[in-house]
Amino acid sequence: MRLDLDIRTIPPGTTERREFFDAFCIDLSNIMKIDDELIEVVSIRPAPKTDWMSILEFFVDFGDLEQSFEVEEEFYHNLEGLIIDPSSEIYGGEATRRIDPSYVNVWIEEETSPVDLFLKMHTNVEEDNVALIIDSYREDEFPEDSLDMSSMQISIQFDDIVKPLQVPNPRMLR
Repeated sequence: MRLDLDIRTIPPGTTERREFFDAFCIDLSNIMKIDDELIEVVSIRPAPKTDWMSILEFFVDFGDLEQSFEVEEEFYHNLEGLIIDPSSEIYGGEATRRIDPSYVNVWIEEETSPVDLFLKMHTNVEEDNVALIIDSYREDEFPEDSLDMSSMQISIQFDDIVKPLQVPNPRMLR
């Protein structure tokens, strides 16, 4: 899961990092109504191309229950729904408020295309022209692991010099 958090502000081995991990586990457990002891932060690292953001990996121990697969599937389905909804309670947590809603790639079905995911996340798009333009890209193929809707690359040109620049996606700033 990607967070709007520069991990340089919570260096390894510090009280700040431990407190952030604890707050994340408590937030998630309160929202998902499970024991916080079942959630463990596995790692955190700078996000590629956006070092002011972080990728946080966590593990939820659903145990050896016979129905653990169904419980896990339901957990991630519910979590996805909360992340996609910008008004959900997940954005009220001390740590979970930093979740980037544009980057839901951990529990998305493999057959979900980037365009379908974008449309799913923005089902309230009222601008028909925007929806039609987005839909026109439905059949385009995207390379593996290229889904990052929080920013896009533009080119800046001055005289004969052209430089690429990553900029925030305006749709994510609304």
